[in-house]
This record gives sequence, structure tokens and C-alpha cells, in this order.
Amino acid sequence: MRKSLISIVLVLTALLAISLVGCSKNDNNEKEIVGYWKNDTTLPGYEFIYTFNEDGTGNYNSAGTDMPFKYVISGKNISFFYDGVDVPFDTEFEINGNVLNVKDSNNEDVLYNRMSENEAKALNSEVPTENNDIPKNEQTGTAGSNIPLKDNYEEAEYQIKVAFQYWIVKAYGDSVVDTRINVDKIYTAEEEQEIEALKEKNLGPNEIAFEVSYELKPADDADINALTAATGVYDEESGWIKEKFNLGILRPTINEEALYRVTDVGTGW
Repeated sequence: MRKSLISIVLVLTALLAISLVGCSKNDNNEKEIVGYWKNDTTLPGYEFIYTFNEDGTGNYNSAGTDMPFKYVISGKNISFFYDGVDVPFDTEFEINGNVLNVKDSNNEDVLYNRMSENEAKALNSEVPTENNDIPKNEQTGTAGSNIPLKDNYEEAEYQIKVAFQYWIVKAYGDSVVDTRINVDKIYTAEEEQEIEALKEKNLGPNEIAFEVSYELKPADDADINALTAATGVYDEESGWIKEKFNLGILRPTINEEALYRVTDVGTGW
């Protein structure tokens, strides 16, 4: 009887220890993430801020646009349930001291620094709000304002051209001396939900799926065969290479060259 009692106590003690270890891991992550986090940028109006509350709710402020969410943490995984979005965004995260590393929808690391509540409030108060009372179909703000890029077609088209130009420079380098870019289509939020590949990407209000067609002016010493290897057609009379449309996704970024970046080109999503 004594041996049985000791065995039961040992088993219960082991189970309790396992339970405490498991809870401690999740509890620590949940406790550490509570607060305010901002990406490292010096560009006014392009600060991205995460707010995590103790009750499992939060907010993501992207270029002045608030996106409320609920979150669930399991170890190093976090699921975001954004208001009005049926599919959660599941990703990985890691906290090292006052630095939060979150994998974005392109599986790339994005670093955020911890802020105080006063710093977050001061920063949010600087976000332009002059267009708040204008109906969405009449708003004409620019990137960095309180208007999501999806609701601002002209600004979205401009930013796509800028980012795609940068993509061409990286892709072709000195082989191309000039480009002509035409934005053929910008997908709406409703259209994104109808295309399974885009629906799975769970694009935010400042992420744009698009189609472009473009022309390249090759350098004198460029390899024309290489430039036309994919879908290009060289016009000897004009000296330009015409390319068929390409699919892509425009996403916010912070670097010295551009405020947005083009991803998923050539993947068909």
C-alpha cells in the first residue's frame, strides 16, 4: 500500500512538473509580448506598430491604418485573427529582450522594438487624419496617410510602378537602360477572396495584388536573347523589348530605395 501511494505521488508530481513547464513556456511568451512594438524606421508616416493586450486582443497600425485583431500563442507560433478577415494569419515569432521578430506573409523576418505606452500614444497622435470625414470613395490621400492603399487606386498604381521599376533594376542591372511600365490590373479585396492562392496569403489593406506589362530598352552590349528568354519579344524597329503581363504583390517595406517592395513575381501566386 505504501509503495502504491509513493508511486501515485511520484506520477502526480511528474505530471505537475510537465504541466508547469508547458504553461510556463506559453505564459512567458504571452507575458513578454504584451505591450507596444514599433519597426525601426526614421521615415515619418511609415511607422508600423503592434499593440498586444493581456486579454488576447491587439491592434496593428500600418502606415496610419488601424487593424484590430485577436491573437493566440502556442510556443513560438502566433495566430492573428483580424477583424473582418475569415482566415487567421499563422506565423512564427521570437522575443529577444526588447526586440520582437515576426515572420511576415513572405516568411521574412521583420524586427520591432519595444516602446513605452507614452511613446506609442505620441507617435499615433502624429499620424495624419485630415481625411477622416471624407467618404472612402472620395478620399485621395497618399501613402502614409490614414487611407489604406486598397482604397486609393491612384496611389497604389504609382507605388506599384516605383516598386516594379526597382525590381527590374535588381533583375536586369546594366543590361537595361530604360523601362515603360503599365499597371494592367489591381485586385480588389473582394477579388482576392475569390482567388484561392491570394486568399491563402491573407493580404492586408496595404498589400496589393496586381498585373503589369512592361517594355525594356536594352543597353547596346546587352544579350537580347537572354532578355527575351521568358516572354519578351524584341522589336528591331523601335529597339524595345515588349514583355507580357506579370503577376506580383506589393508589400510595405522599409529601406533606403523604396517604401514598398514587389514579391511573388513569376510564381503565379
